[in-house]
Amino acid sequence: MKNPLVNVWFLAFLKVYFILFVLKKLGVYLGPVSDYGADLLALPVVLSIALWAIRISRPERRSYRLPIWMVVFTVALYGFLFEWWFPQVTDRFTGDWLDVVAYAIGGAFFAWKMNEA
Repeated sequence: MKNPLVNVWFLAFLKVYFILFVLKKLGVYLGPVSDYGADLLALPVVLSIALWAIRISRPERRSYRLPIWMVVFTVALYGFLFEWWFPQVTDRFTGDWLDVVAYAIGGAFFAWKMNEA
């Protein structure tokens, strides 16, 4: 079984995500990287953690891969929640359709490169 949490992509994305988080807290703005970087990296990180949790929870699923419908559903759920629902109910969130594009690209990358058996 390949552990998704030691996948080189996962570790790199997690590191970049952390750096973007720290830069945001320090008030450093990097244009589109600051605007869309975290959204681009979010689903590969979240889906890798979900894949890991499924694999360790059941011994017979050590080589499990997330089905494409689950990746698409997660993209749609994130788009709905973070770009439509949450902006409707709180001022803390703002909706941006380009964030949904970033989620979709991140989900596609996960499905293509990171969802390994």
